[in-house]
Amino acid sequence: MPRWNEWFTPSRSGNGGNCVETLITDTTVYVRNSKRPAAATVAFTHGEWRAFVASVQEGDDYTLPG
Repeated sequence: MPRWNEWFTPSRSGNGGNCVETLITDTTVYVRNSKRPAAATVAFTHGEWRAFVASVQEGDDYTLPG
């Protein structure tokens, strides 16, 4: 279960060391590289994040906008 307002590694990331970390707030989902947490962070609205997760679960290739 995700923790709000605290960085966590999603359970499906495995133990390979190439993981992402996620932080969920009331308005935004933030994602960062666990090996370089001070580097860039990507921000999604909750709707964008749900669409991304649904796309991945369906096996679609997902391209970030921009």
